[in-house]
Amino acid sequence: MTRSHSITTIFFLLTACHSGSVRTEPEPVIDSPEQPAAVSGSHSTITQWSIQPSAQSQHYQSVTVAIIDLAGTAPAMRDSTLSTIDFSLSIVHEPRTAAYTSSIEAFGKSGGTRFPQNSIGTNLPFAFTGHITAGQLTVDSLDCNTEISSALPVIQRALIVSPTHLEKDMTWTDSTTTNICSGAVPVSLTAVRSYRVVGETKQGETPAILLERQDRTTSTGEGTEGQHRIQIKSQGNGRSTILIDVRSGALIEMITVNSTTAAVTTSGRTQQFVQSTHERIARK
Repeated sequence: MTRSHSITTIFFLLTACHSGSVRTEPEPVIDSPEQPAAVSGSHSTITQWSIQPSAQSQHYQSVTVAIIDLAGTAPAMRDSTLSTIDFSLSIVHEPRTAAYTSSIEAFGKSGGTRFPQNSIGTNLPFAFTGHITAGQLTVDSLDCNTEISSALPVIQRALIVSPTHLEKDMTWTDSTTTNICSGAVPVSLTAVRSYRVVGETKQGETPAILLERQDRTTSTGEGTEGQHRIQIKSQGNGRSTILIDVRSGALIEMITVNSTTAAVTTSGRTQQFVQSTHERIARK
């Protein structure tokens, strides 16, 4: 596989619908989205909360800055992208399970100019559904031939289903599984997510519960791109600060930093990639 094939494939996997390029010249600066002032639950004396989930559709915007490095190259090869995705999300709770509906409404990006632009904008809005059972989140049937599937990790990260009773310092764990496409290669992306309740705070005038989350992600995929047989593996770690509505548990805002290492193998040759991302998802 040529170097350009590797970079194309891994950008579909790591940047979740961003296309990119490889640069050896100085890197253009892409400013990170502003991070709001630190929040803390220590000023509130409330230590327990009763959540009454709502099925009302919420509208969000995700802004992600991604920097990707190709390991073992001289000179160093690096690229960066900034992407914006507008989407809606609705969760319907049932006694032992839940279902969700999401729609990707808008997509924009900058950076990574050497690869062809994605055609994702021509297929929007794009709606899909999924289920949440026993802490496992899945996506219902999805056509992996569309590049829209590579945007699903954004929705995956925004899906937060908390217990209906929360207490300060309480912890819980859930997991998500999403099938996406990395270029023409089908990939299964799994995240194990550990939460901790920090306390109550405010987002403006809106009461909110502050959560901390640690993510461990893995992905595997194998398929054919052109005449090449390709294998993809990745591992990542992330941490998030999350604000949820004190009454409904709906996501208000989430800021995540993540580091992912990926390997693409073809024709006996393996290339290593390292990506760092900063993402802010905020309710509109």
